[in-house]
Order: sequence, then C-alpha cells, then structure tokens
Amino acid sequence: MANQTRTYNPKALKMSYLGVPIEDGLNDGDFVSVEQQTPAFESVAGADGTVSRARTNDDRVTITLTLLQNSAANFFLNSQFLLDTESQNGAGVGPFYMKDMITGDTILVAEAWISNRG
Repeated sequence: MANQTRTYNPKALKMSYLGVPIEDGLNDGDFVSVEQQTPAFESVAGADGTVSRARTNDDRVTITLTLLQNSAANFFLNSQFLLDTESQNGAGVGPFYMKDMITGDTILVAEAWISNRG
C-alpha cells in the first residue's frame, strides 16, 4: 500500500473539566500530553534470574495542557485551582474528559484536579 497522508486537526480534540468545555486558547504545537504516573508493572529478579512481576494497579495519569495566557480556558482553570486551594474538602475535584473525535481515543477521569499552574 502506498504512503497515506494523514491530517491532524486540534479542533477534533474535545476536552472538558468539571463539565466546562476547554475549547479555546490551545498553544500552537504540543498543547496536551498524557503521562502515566506509575509503571503498570513492577518487577524483581531473583539470584537465579527468575523474574516476578506485580501489577501496580495505579492508573493515575498526569495531563498537561499548554494554553495561551489570555484564553478563557486558562482563566477558568486558574480560577478552579484558586478555589480548590482556598477551600476545604476538594472544591476543585471533578471529572475530566478528553476525546479525539478522529481516532476515538478517550480519557475519562472521575476525580481530576489541577495540581499546579505552569
């Protein structure tokens, strides 16, 4: 099969936090990254070379968004961070949703929060 030209469209990436769409102000280039915090498996090797592994069951991820400073999404996320840090009992904990409408890849997190501002 011949090489195929593929097109990526950042507008096809739908995101929301606490039910509020994050639609504007995405930085040019790499504006979102998803990184697993803990490896899926930990392993240990015995003296004879036998390897055992254990599932960590830690499915936490860090999602980093790079937004333009003057975007409405940046203002909203900063406001939620301040609300959360100044309130009791997780005022900023809630759902985060991201879906690539072209590939169908989806991330749905029931309890997400903003850990720091960039």
